[in-house]
Amino acid sequence: MIIDILLATYNGEKFIEEQLASISRQTYFEKCRIIISDDGSTDRTREIIQKFADRFSNVIVMNDKSTNRGAKERFEYLLSKSTADYVMFCDQDDIWLPKKIEYSYKNILRSEKLHGLVPTMGFSDLIVGDEDGNQTNKSLWSYQGLRVDNIDSFEKALAENKATGCTIIMNSLLRDLLLPFPDSVVMHDWWAYLICTAYGKPFVIPEIAIIYRQHGSNTVGARKKSKIDTINKMIRRDFSGVRQESNESLRQATAFIERFSNDLNSEKAQKLIRIIENRRITNIYRIPKNGYLKSGIIANIKWVIYHAI
Repeated sequence: MIIDILLATYNGEKFIEEQLASISRQTYFEKCRIIISDDGSTDRTREIIQKFADRFSNVIVMNDKSTNRGAKERFEYLLSKSTADYVMFCDQDDIWLPKKIEYSYKNILRSEKLHGLVPTMGFSDLIVGDEDGNQTNKSLWSYQGLRVDNIDSFEKALAENKATGCTIIMNSLLRDLLLPFPDSVVMHDWWAYLICTAYGKPFVIPEIAIIYRQHGSNTVGARKKSKIDTINKMIRRDFSGVRQESNESLRQATAFIERFSNDLNSEKAQKLIRIIENRRITNIYRIPKNGYLKSGIIANIKWVIYHAI
């Protein structure tokens, strides 16, 4: 198979059948191997995925008895089982439109032809859906006010992740750089995006072919960002959200150093080593100088003010 689709599941019986059905209807389904790993579900999820595997010869359910690893560790495990030329992450509760795999595959081939065989990953915007899978917003990026520019900036990738995991396709060169995950990795998709900006070439897939279902059990959901709320929080000196973002940024930078301390053949990595000597990449004097900024003016004002007080 050319593409490995890595699906992590946990207590997903409510939505997993619809997601699996959407994968089976893909135009490039025959080019894929679907590798599924469950995290210790106590509902009917295991039964559902096994029935799906019994129907299709290119579906493999991993017999991993460990439980409660969480999404990051579960996807790390799945990555370690991947041997295909290309890899895609898959969540249990979304809906893939029929040409999602085809669009992803054609775009990564185009990127490799343009930039050569370097570690590469593509990612896309998402359609926001309600619990029943009905569209509520045609663009997650617009809904959240996320500016997807300068996507190959290593510095900006340290400050925030622009690549939602369920939209990612990567080549095997990038996959092999990701493993093993250091303990301080925040999430698998941010980790992949950061490493790609340091050693390879990320790109945007222009076609949107996934419905990002929102429901009460989302691990990470689509939250609308209000500029008025942000300004009010700054007036009240409520920086709890940016404090968490800052800590995660530092954790991700630390993970990068842990993983590549013995193999730093990237100028960007060498720059990070120099900047993080005092273990605080978020120092106010270093943010503007070194480009560790977020998307949007308001977000950056909040980011800078937090590190100044």
